[in-house]
Amino acid sequence: MEFQCTERNPPTPEYMQSVVVSVEVNLLPKRARVRNERRGSTKYEPPLSEIKIDSLVKGMEKFMGRIENIERKPL
Repeated sequence: MEFQCTERNPPTPEYMQSVVVSVEVNLLPKRARVRNERRGSTKYEPPLSEIKIDSLVKGMEKFMGRIENIERKPL
């Protein structure tokens, strides 16, 4: 933050203070977003495609089980 303030080379201390405030205002949402990403990164959520594949596999397993039951029944 100090680099950004000195890089602008402010003419007066009041202007430098306003620059510092504007830089800090821009950094606050970014810090909050990074903090939330760190907190949320420990929880694993599978992608939607993986959920769809799992549901298809389970459906096929049920279907195959029904077919096996039908084949086992004596006529």
